[in-house]
Amino acid sequence: MIPALSALNTDVAHSNLAWTIIRPLLSSVLMTIVTPLVARYILRPLFWYRRIGERWCSPSRPDKPWGAKIVFGCGRENTKSEGWGVQVHADAIRVLFMVLFVSAFAAIAFYTSSSILFGVYLAGCVLSYISQPPQGSHANEHETQSVTEALSFEGAFSRMVGPIQQYLMTPLFFASIGFAIPFVALWDPKVLWRGTLYSLAMGAGKLAAGIPIIVTTMMARDTPQIQQNKKSFIPRIHHTLLRLVQKSNSRTSRPTANFGLSSRPTTPSLAVPDRAATKVQPTLAQRFKSSLVPALFMGSAMVARGEIGLLIAQIAKNGSEHGSSEEGLLSDEAFLVCIWAILLCTLVGPISVGFVIRWWGPRVSSGIWR
Repeated sequence: MIPALSALNTDVAHSNLAWTIIRPLLSSVLMTIVTPLVARYILRPLFWYRRIGERWCSPSRPDKPWGAKIVFGCGRENTKSEGWGVQVHADAIRVLFMVLFVSAFAAIAFYTSSSILFGVYLAGCVLSYISQPPQGSHANEHETQSVTEALSFEGAFSRMVGPIQQYLMTPLFFASIGFAIPFVALWDPKVLWRGTLYSLAMGAGKLAAGIPIIVTTMMARDTPQIQQNKKSFIPRIHHTLLRLVQKSNSRTSRPTANFGLSSRPTTPSLAVPDRAATKVQPTLAQRFKSSLVPALFMGSAMVARGEIGLLIAQIAKNGSEHGSSEEGLLSDEAFLVCIWAILLCTLVGPISVGFVIRWWGPRVSSGIWR
């Protein structure tokens, strides 16, 4: 929406205001709907047609030659250090796939006025989906797991692009954000107190990520523990009835001699129901109390996630994700307020997560909320 809102300052946008606002929303929704369908019924079948994708995107194995050997009949026998079909060749093919998919989805997002970041995200989702082996395509689960790991686009990215991203792209990204910040103006008292106040609002909004845990806990009928107790209650009833039948038969049978057996009466006592098996549903207050710590943990973990906020703030300040010269939505002062809020949340978030784990660690991973 940032490019569309930035374009509202122009006369052309005012002449067609409704379409200017609706077009990026409509294109994003259509991309969300169409992309899974295309991936499911077109791209994935093509990727696994005669296992073409597996032959090219995974290293050669004794039972599977690499794609170049099949198509061109070239290459020597594969060794640890040379030959066709080693790990680096398969990684290069997967990186090529990533470049093609990212370029295609970025172009579609650009020409439909959607977000390029959203298009790149969809490209990653598609690649992750089509690389998953279809059900029943391999003999056992172990083979399926090994093929999945061999076809991992994430693994190829970490090996081929990861070092460049870590030592070059990431510093350049944060440096570009830093160069855009007027450092002296950042310490203006007005900007400082507004940024602190905005960080409180931002932190509260991120803490709201834990609300679904509370809501689902309050609305849940049976917890997994209670469902398990219900499943175990029927066999206990059957065992109790069997004991009662044996007791009735022992009363009607003739007395027999005790051949060294225990002198205790053979009539069993009635089984006392297990408290765990007859456990009642927890009250709403108990459900709410048990879900507070997990919800707090989830929300405080989300508070620290602020790096994407730097990118969005930079895009809003520049006016367009596509690098146009349009005036941005954020003024310099508003941009500095956003930077302060992001920095404070990024610093406070990890501290709050550590505090929650230190004091209420067992309650995070246990309780009826699971």
